Amino acid sequence: MVWMQLDAAGVVHTHTGTWAGRAGWRTRDVATRVRVRDMEPAGPASWRIYATPAGGTPGIGAYRLTAGSLWRYEATIATPKPVQRIEVIDGYRDPPGSWPPGAEAPATWRWPTALFTSRAAPGRDNPGNHAG
Repeated sequence: MVWMQLDAAGVVHTHTGTWAGRAGWRTRDVATRVRVRDMEPAGPASWRIYATPAGGTPGIGAYRLTAGSLWRYEATIATPKPVQRIEVIDGYRDPPGSWPPGAEAPATWRWPTALFTSRAAPGRDNPGNHAG
């Protein structure tokens, strides 16, 4: 289980929880200042987590969550604008050049099934977009 929670100062924390049988749920705070947007299986006991910076800055980060508690950074795709929505489509394969608008693929990274939707943040240039 993965969820986000704000602390008293308003900082986003990413938590994980795993069921440990008779011991019950084991929870862990694994990251701060990233907003989890979507995730997909990445191996027998791991998930790839797609997240954006909590401060509304551009970029898409990929993290690997293994065994429900080991959180590891994998890669970042630079985007020209903040991304508010990421949708993973099972079995989708990116053709060359299909990155978010204005972004370039990292030279050593292959996104196995991700499709990204780039939306401008609400504000002066896009007052009607409040989806998140």
